[in-house]
Amino acid sequence: MLNRTGKFLSVICGTVLAMIFTTGCGSENPSFSILPDTENFQQSTESINTKIDILWVIDNSGSMATSQSQLASNFQSFIADFESKNFDFQMAVTTTDAYLAHPNWTQFYNDYQSVQPTDHAATYDNSPQADKSLFRDGVAGTYSGVSIMDKDTPNLSSVFQTNILQGIQGYGDERAFESMRLALDNSNNNGLVRANSFLAVIILTDEDDFSHPGFWQSFANRGFINDNTDSNLDSIDDYITYLDGLTGSTDTKKNYNVSSITIKDSACKDSLDNTFTERIVADRVLALAAATSGKQGDLCGNFADELSDIAENIITKANIFFLDRQPIPETIRVVVNGSLVPNLDTDGGSEGYNYDADNNAIVFTPGAVPPQGAQIAVNFDPVSLDD
Repeated sequence: MLNRTGKFLSVICGTVLAMIFTTGCGSENPSFSILPDTENFQQSTESINTKIDILWVIDNSGSMATSQSQLASNFQSFIADFESKNFDFQMAVTTTDAYLAHPNWTQFYNDYQSVQPTDHAATYDNSPQADKSLFRDGVAGTYSGVSIMDKDTPNLSSVFQTNILQGIQGYGDERAFESMRLALDNSNNNGLVRANSFLAVIILTDEDDFSHPGFWQSFANRGFINDNTDSNLDSIDDYITYLDGLTGSTDTKKNYNVSSITIKDSACKDSLDNTFTERIVADRVLALAAATSGKQGDLCGNFADELSDIAENIITKANIFFLDRQPIPETIRVVVNGSLVPNLDTDGGSEGYNYDADNNAIVFTPGAVPPQGAQIAVNFDPVSLDD
């Protein structure tokens, strides 16, 4: 017999009652039997989210030359898995002073260029204020001409290096969170965040985020806040709410995360303070990464390792498979392209999947994430027959 979804139900002694109960042969107690309900997934842009959109938020202040160079030269450690699994990815770059595009900063923008035109002409490229929140394709006369990179971008590594090297003439009042918002909200940047995509934001900075409502009043009063615990700073929850709305996320299904490469502890800070003493442990940036299940990379670590870890985290979070019905966990079988995937809870090993009961989802380890176009079947006995 077939149920409404076209799946076979087994019948005991040929008697089928409502709710699929059957009467056992010569037994006084009713019994029932159900063949596994099945969730079938075709990993493609039509039915499963394999689109990954990445925004890099780059600190372009005076102390960031080495960190930008490390990021550029280790790019292959980040992009390798995206390319090997043929994911549909896009990338763009903004800076930690992109918030200066906001109209509140018009007086500052105009006055700052006139007061220090020699030092800061390259920062603003003699362009209109609104252009500060455009995705960056280079700086100071060196441009790639590609503001949104993707898997089909020719010479991707070279283009990425040009785009990511944003120089060190940027404004030293770093506001990574608000810059992220201004760049993502700029209508001229349309095309990065796609429908049904996973958005990954990656912040590179040796400071913290100081986003707050303060704006330019006079050249002597620049609105700086130097204390990352100041109550005037925008709350981290404000930006979580913003990203939830932008990506259509819910409490149980997040379509984004924020990762970082920052100063994580005093040991790293102390090792860097021999040249720039204004550096700080990035408590707010680290907190946003933790709240969104992002990766907290170490500015003092090995950049190749840090970037590889961030990439694995993004790929894993972007390929979580949510089930429509609650399964009996021990009955779950996950098959990819005809091969059974190990259940790490019962089979052990280092690569396979776990069942996330809190979110009713299948979570693959990085090495077991199916490639683009894979056939995925999740078979299980449901806890309930209710839809």
